[in-house]
Amino acid sequence: MLKRLNKCSGGVTLIEIMASIAVLCVAVVGTGGYRYYSALDAKKASMQITAARAGLLLCENWRGLSGSESYDPTKHLSSDMKITSLSGSAAVAYASAKSFRLLGGYKIEINDADYYAVLMWNDVSPGLRALTVVVGCMAGGKEITTIADTSQLQLFELTTYACTG
Repeated sequence: MLKRLNKCSGGVTLIEIMASIAVLCVAVVGTGGYRYYSALDAKKASMQITAARAGLLLCENWRGLSGSESYDPTKHLSSDMKITSLSGSAAVAYASAKSFRLLGGYKIEINDADYYAVLMWNDVSPGLRALTVVVGCMAGGKEITTIADTSQLQLFELTTYACTG
């Protein structure tokens, strides 16, 4: 008597191989996107931390000089970072909206990145002055020459008080 042997295929078909390759490609692309956006978010966070620290440095340095109306960070901090004065109507409008007097607008270069600062002050009471520093960093890395276009800036506002008398 002849027995028939059942042939069981133990291999995989071409369709199964193509489906597994497609799943693997989706996983690799997803992982690559995750890494890219993680690195981008880490860079943005680093820039925001640097902007906040620069604002704190300006605020505390200005307060250390008793909130002087003639304070110029280009003279007091230029050895630590590159600071240049800027002009712009948006800085004046921002200060006016908050009932503050504008001291000036500045571009600060730290670690090959540009940050923009506006310094304002207001006498709260005799002998007490509010000092406000608003620092912004560019979200897209573009450079601006005036403070007129602040729509792309991530802003940080710090206020401290100084005794003037």
